Amino acid sequence: MNESVLTGRRRHLGDEAFQEWLRTRTLNKTSKASARAYANVYKRRGILKQQPCRCGSPDTQMHHRDYSRPLDVEWLCRKCHQDEHNGTVARLKTLESLVDALDGCRRLLDDAYFT
Repeated sequence: MNESVLTGRRRHLGDEAFQEWLRTRTLNKTSKASARAYANVYKRRGILKQQPCRCGSPDTQMHHRDYSRPLDVEWLCRKCHQDEHNGTVARLKTLESLVDALDGCRRLLDDAYFT
């Protein structure tokens, strides 16, 4: 937040209320911005190494599944990252498991019918 917004908020709330507001609004360990900042620092220092995407693309972005673990990142290309956030991967995994279950049922029926 820029300084003028904070100054205006301080005038509006008063010093004590402003301090309370500021204390509750600071980034905590589990926030998205904090996790990104933390991971970016480690990436710049060379401790966190960029990896290729699961599809093989070398141009990747960091994806956090859990913001409370900022160094636990999955490296995804833009398309895979968007698919991950849109739930495409989860839907595909569900469909794959459904197909596997149907194949298992078909095998059971074939075994029961042909034996």
